[in-house]
Amino acid sequence: MRIDHYALGYRKISVADDERARALNILVKRGMSCKMRIDGSFYVSLLNAKRYENALAGVKHTVSDVCGIPAFFLKYRKRYGIIVGFLIAFVYILASTFFVWDIRIEGNETLSDLKIEEALEDHGFAVGSLWRGAGLSDVETDILASSSDIGWININRRGCVAYVTVKEKNTVANDGEKEFYSNVVAKEDCVITEITVKRGIACVKVGDTVKAGQLLISGVIPSDLGGGFVHAEGDVFGAVSEKIELTVPKVEYKNELSEPQLSGIYIKIFNFSIKLFKKYGKIDESCVIIEDMKEGVLFGKYRIPFGIRTEYLGYESEKSHAYTEKEMTEIAGERMRSLSRVRFIEADVLRLKTSGEFSAYGYTMTTYATVHKSIGEERPFSDEMHSSQGR
Repeated sequence: MRIDHYALGYRKISVADDERARALNILVKRGMSCKMRIDGSFYVSLLNAKRYENALAGVKHTVSDVCGIPAFFLKYRKRYGIIVGFLIAFVYILASTFFVWDIRIEGNETLSDLKIEEALEDHGFAVGSLWRGAGLSDVETDILASSSDIGWININRRGCVAYVTVKEKNTVANDGEKEFYSNVVAKEDCVITEITVKRGIACVKVGDTVKAGQLLISGVIPSDLGGGFVHAEGDVFGAVSEKIELTVPKVEYKNELSEPQLSGIYIKIFNFSIKLFKKYGKIDESCVIIEDMKEGVLFGKYRIPFGIRTEYLGYESEKSHAYTEKEMTEIAGERMRSLSRVRFIEADVLRLKTSGEFSAYGYTMTTYATVHKSIGEERPFSDEMHSSQGR
């Protein structure tokens, strides 16, 4: 938990299980970061809580009451006097000057703030950490030595806030290199819903239907606009039609593992093993060896170089499973949900239609979806294209 959240107040936002991927996708597109826990919850400062609530307006979520020190004073405002509250606040603020209240990052282009914050945290510097004084140079050196993306980093202190300036390695490498020229083309068929041009000339507009490979943003600048070539850049989103189809057969064959049988017991001393018991039998391709290693522990917390390794043998065999129509539809629905979560994890689903059909072989389920996602990709010019387009 960030120290500034405690000091200035925060709220806990919990997202429903089936909405987490969609919620993260929405926040990323709006340039809002969060560290979502495994239960789907994350914390935001009281100042930013309304902004996050508005962004997740269409997502199933709950928002907690105000937490932190403001909530404490609000709850006990009638029980303690103003002087006591003032003294507590003064002591708290005085003590908090020894901690990092906030980290502000600048200079990054492709790396997200969250990625850089994680790199800092891995080397012992995060919101809530003690100021390390001259030790900040050690943090900078360690990050440069371990990161493949950061080419330069500088950490400065202003009050209780750390200002981190970074320069990415690809930026450092390209400073003295000749820029390559490119277009932005469509990765797949779609209807354009959003287009933002950073460099180049837009060749389509919102509402246009485009095919895979079609030019979206051109790196060729017309003569009336100055002429020449650029590395085209921009964000293009489109409504894409997707289809997922799967079939559950009436009879499926699955490998099942028999009840494992004890086959050997060994004592491990350092890197050596001493056999106590070994049962010999026929071992073939269907045999599965399962190992269980129990490390030695002294007084419940000190690890010692002794342990017991137990081996079990199990055998796989193929068995058939016949399904009823109800079971086939349930299995198909479960598998379709899993496939859809993976397929659409980086897209917003606009429309969804699912149908099923029984046949002599089994049950076929088909899902037709329209999703909103990024569809532009860069495609560098060839030398021949340079010369032909220049003429």
